[in-house]
Amino acid sequence: MCQFKSEPKDGLRGGSPFGEVATSTHAGLPWLLHLRRQCKRPVHFWPFDGWAVPEGKSVVAEVYPALWMRRFEREGRDGDDQAAYAVAAWLQRADQNGSLPSYFNPPLTLKEREIADIPLPECGYKIKPSEIRFVDGEHVKCPSCGKVVLNVKHLD
Repeated sequence: MCQFKSEPKDGLRGGSPFGEVATSTHAGLPWLLHLRRQCKRPVHFWPFDGWAVPEGKSVVAEVYPALWMRRFEREGRDGDDQAAYAVAAWLQRADQNGSLPSYFNPPLTLKEREIADIPLPECGYKIKPSEIRFVDGEHVKCPSCGKVVLNVKHLD
């Protein structure tokens, strides 16, 4: 079993002035790039590579183990091991009963889907959900280059 740990730096709890989530994100991003470059067959980073997962591709997606941890007996596993086990067991069950594909296509409204599908601007900047700002109530601009990347006027 691989284990990756993020060590605190500069005496900060969690290793980041932005908290534990930011620390985990920053620790994980180089590994995602490594997977993208090194895997023999292409990896689908959901939902960034699209909502639909092509047949036969491996998927990397953020999951929340707390949703499933209590559904499976602990059998002596510590919290981290139980989290990993619960995710793997739930994914296996959903795959075997045919329900897994439905989880890659969440029930979003048209407006929510349009926002979630914001394309990358030409400058390549990846817009984070927290950076989405509507200009005049209908346009989303790239915070890096200022170009309009989405017009939601037709969604109201």
